[in-house]
Amino acid sequence: MITATGIGSGLDVSGIVAQLVEAESAPQTFLLDQREARLQAQISGFGTLKSALLELRTSLAGIESVSDFQQRAATSSDDALFTASASSDAVSASYQIKVDELAQSRKLSSQGFGSSVATVGSGQLTFSSGGESFTVDIGATEGSVAEIRDAVNAATGNDIVSATTVQVSDGSGGKETRLLLTALGAQDLTISVADIDGQDTDGTGLSQLVFEAGGTENMQSIQAPKPARVFIDGLLVEGDTNTIEDAIEGVKLELKAADAGATNVLTIADDSSAVKQSLLAFADAYNTYVETVNGLSRFNSPEDAGILVGDSTLRNLQAQIRREFSQRSVQPNLPSNLAEFGITTQDDGALTFDEAMFETQLRNNPQAMSDYFAGEKGLAKRLGTLLDGYLGSNGALDARTTRLDGDIDRIGDARERLDFRVQASERRLLAQFSAMDALVAQLNVTSDFLDQQLNVLSNIVRNDS
Repeated sequence: MITATGIGSGLDVSGIVAQLVEAESAPQTFLLDQREARLQAQISGFGTLKSALLELRTSLAGIESVSDFQQRAATSSDDALFTASASSDAVSASYQIKVDELAQSRKLSSQGFGSSVATVGSGQLTFSSGGESFTVDIGATEGSVAEIRDAVNAATGNDIVSATTVQVSDGSGGKETRLLLTALGAQDLTISVADIDGQDTDGTGLSQLVFEAGGTENMQSIQAPKPARVFIDGLLVEGDTNTIEDAIEGVKLELKAADAGATNVLTIADDSSAVKQSLLAFADAYNTYVETVNGLSRFNSPEDAGILVGDSTLRNLQAQIRREFSQRSVQPNLPSNLAEFGITTQDDGALTFDEAMFETQLRNNPQAMSDYFAGEKGLAKRLGTLLDGYLGSNGALDARTTRLDGDIDRIGDARERLDFRVQASERRLLAQFSAMDALVAQLNVTSDFLDQQLNVLSNIVRNDS
C-alpha cells in the first residue's frame, strides 16, 4: 500500500514523524548501548583475570610436592666417560667411579643374498634372550629378507632384538644383502626355527637363521655379548646395558666410554636451581595476577576506572589470596612466612625474590621450606584449592560470567520491547498527522469554495452599481 502524506497540509509528515520517533527512542537506545558495552567489557575483564589465574595455578606445579624441595644434582668429573642424574631419593655424597668396560650386544649376520627381496624361507622364528622370548610367523609369501626384517621389528612382545638389512661387498666386485640382528642387551641371543620344510637346522630355507652359541650357528656372530663393568668405590657392578640404575639408590649412570686406568668422581648434592626456578616462575605468575587485578580494579577518577572496580567477586578473590599469603607455619624457631624465605611483598602487592636469602634458607632449613610451600597445609596446596574453586567449570568466575551473559540477553529483550513501542508510536503519529492532513485538505476545499462565492457576490454588486 502506498501512503501519501502532507498533500493536504504541504508538510513533510514522514520527516516530522521520523524525527519525533528518533527523539523518543534515542535516549533509551543510548542507555541500552552503554549498558551492553559495559557488560561486554566486564566479561572481557573476567576473561583476562581468568587467564592470569590459570597461569598462577600452573606455576604451583613446581612447588606443590615435598620432593620438589629435595632435588639432587649429579655431577660427573668427566662427561666423556659417564654422565649421571639423581632423584630426590639420592643421598648427598661423592663416589669414585671407574668405567672398566662398556656393555655390548650379540650381533648376528645372515649369509649374503642377491637383494632385499630375495627369498629366505617360511615357517616360524623364535627369539630368546635374558629369560624373554617371542615368536614370529613367516608366511609362504612373506619370507624375503626385507619382509623378515619388518616382521621381526613389528612383532608383539619384541623387546629383545632389532633387525636391519645392509648391502656389503660380495668379495667378487659385486654387492650382496645381509640380514643383521642385534640383541637389545648384553644377554646372549638364541634363534630357533620351525622350518616349513621340516628341516629346522639344516641351513636351508628359514633354518639359515638358526643361532645358538656353542650349538647350531647358521648365522655368523660378528659381536659377542659382554656386560658393562664399572667400579663404584672399588666395588664391581655389572649391567646388561650401559645404563646403570640399580647400583646407587636414586642415581642413574650413563656409561659413555671405557678407561680402565681412569678413576673419576661422581658428586651428588642438593640442587637449589630447580626449586629456585619454580619459585621464580611462581613469583612472576603472581606478579602478573597482581598487575591484572590492579588494572581491573583501579579508580583514579570516574573517567579513569577499571572495568571491575567494586566488583564483589574480584574483591572476595583478592581478600582470600591475601589471607593465604599472610598465614604462617607453626614451627618454633624456624622460618615461617614468605619474607623469611626471601620472598617479600612490595607496596603494589607484587613479589620480589631474594635469591641469596632463599638459597641460605633452603640449605639450612630445607624441611621448613618444603613444609611451608608443599606440606599438606602448605601455601601451594591451599592456594591451589582456592584457585580451583574460581577456575572450575562451576567456579565463581564462570558463574559471574554466566550472570553477565544473562544481563546481556535481558538487554536484547529490552531492545525488542523498545522496537515494538517505537513502531506503535510511529503508527500512532502517522495516523494523527494523516488525520490532520485530511482535515487541512478539507478546510482548504472549503476555503476555496468561500473564495469563489465571495468573488461571485463581488461581481454582482459591481454590475448592479
